[in-house]
Amino acid sequence: FLGYVGELEQVARAHGVTLNLRRKDPTFKAMLRAFDDVAAKAKWLRHPGGLRASNKLELARVLLRAGDELGRRAFDRLSGIIRELCVATVDAEFIAAVYEEVATEDKFAKVEISPLQITGSGARVRIFPSDLHDILANVLRNSLMSAVMYAEPPIVLGVELDTELDDITGLATLAIRIKDRSPERLTNEMLRGRYVERGMGITADLLSRYDGSIAVEPEAGWEKAVVLRFFALESDEEVAGDVAPRAEELSLGSQAAVAGPL
Repeated sequence: FLGYVGELEQVARAHGVTLNLRRKDPTFKAMLRAFDDVAAKAKWLRHPGGLRASNKLELARVLLRAGDELGRRAFDRLSGIIRELCVATVDAEFIAAVYEEVATEDKFAKVEISPLQITGSGARVRIFPSDLHDILANVLRNSLMSAVMYAEPPIVLGVELDTELDDITGLATLAIRIKDRSPERLTNEMLRGRYVERGMGITADLLSRYDGSIAVEPEAGWEKAVVLRFFALESDEEVAGDVAPRAEELSLGSQAAVAGPL
């Protein structure tokens, strides 16, 4: 655990932030104190059989307090922190930023590509923004490459953000419909078979972590749509005052989020 704390502080220093987790962060402060209390009883723990009754009672109290702090309270606090970080706002700005990164890659440098067509208002979903960025970038890259290779000019993609409601459960799902005009054959079986030659194995793995899905569907006015679906956050699930990272901020990844001032 001390090694992990050291790594966090090292990441922070790399981004010009000084962390004092032992003194200023309530979660790590309590955890470190619990470890210190247990470490102070190291000799007793190695030879508990020779302890007097009063010392055994004191040791038991130390272990109970440490167990409660490290096994329950710390878990709850750290889970809350992770849940706050694991929220992404999917809107036109986010999609456009990811698409801009993909469309300006070297492989597309000599191709004339029309501006991305984006419709819909989007939603917030439970996923680390960096993972959503990677998923979107891979699917957009595949769709754009297919369009460049097989579609008639002009080369253009469309993205529609649509919130779908389940008639039975009432749960909302965000559908990200990535549309192209490429006649290249693509099926659900190919996607579910991980389509390794296009890097879809990584995308499938990332989607599975967040109960997301991917499918190929017909799309009026286009050849097809590759549709990503995620459960949308309800209002009471969203963290008050939380601002999800934008796509242009993701170059720092999760390290920057951890290394913020505490």
